[in-house]
Amino acid sequence: MRAARPPGPEGGGGDPVPLLKALAAVGGLSEGLGALGGIINATLERIEIFNLDMKTGDTLKVKGKISSDANGFSINLGCSFSDLGLHFNPRFDESVIVCNSRCSNAWQAEHRDKHFCFSRGSTVKFVIEMLADKFQIKLPDGHQVEFPNRHYYNKISYMSVKGDFRVTSFKLE
Repeated sequence: MRAARPPGPEGGGGDPVPLLKALAAVGGLSEGLGALGGIINATLERIEIFNLDMKTGDTLKVKGKISSDANGFSINLGCSFSDLGLHFNPRFDESVIVCNSRCSNAWQAEHRDKHFCFSRGSTVKFVIEMLADKFQIKLPDGHQVEFPNRHYYNKISYMSVKGDFRVTSFKLE
């Protein structure tokens, strides 16, 4: 079991060191900060992790608070920002969840799900499961969004969270 909490009493703050230390202790990793590969930014608006080590069959549980004036946020999983197996992007201005993938910096065909259960200012938890042929995202109300694993990834090393969502915890199982 691997879990982490962002720095500061509200989960924000611009100093990534407390988050790096928390992440280094995750899942019994004894190698310290080098075991994770690093984070290039861990602020309120953006978290970026390399060497996530998510494998087929693993589940990522994400909990956080949506900003009261949110336009949207995204959770990205892949090998790098230019190669994503899953771009999960709830958009408040359109009341839609957009899922997509990215290959060598080129976006592919969007999948739009009109089941929009997110509300501004709320605290939410959702679960992303990586399967051999698809990603399954369980939304806060129990509805499930499925998106194909177009790159047939069996391991995800990169994760980023961007936009109007403050991560309070995440766990990789």
